[in-house]
Amino acid sequence: MGKFIFKKEAMGFGDVKLGLILGGFLGLKTTILTLYLSFLIAGAVSLIGLLGKWINRKSRIPFGPYLACGTIISILTRAPSNENLIINWYISLIG
Repeated sequence: MGKFIFKKEAMGFGDVKLGLILGGFLGLKTTILTLYLSFLIAGAVSLIGLLGKWINRKSRIPFGPYLACGTIISILTRAPSNENLIINWYISLIG
């Protein structure tokens, strides 16, 4: 998607390797949650950086720290039954 939108490479191969390792460790549901949280956090931080003029649209922002942050949140919100509390909360919201 990033290559299509920005007309240049959006993610490095290190991000892909980190995502694969995390996916093997976390499982499918938690990996999807981790990616969603990572993109959400990265978007929020980027928006704040753009509004504060600390970064510009051409700035390169590493995605690995956001993957790590999303992973930590996903791991910390696991219940003892290995279900994720965020996923359960979201499912209860939609019905």
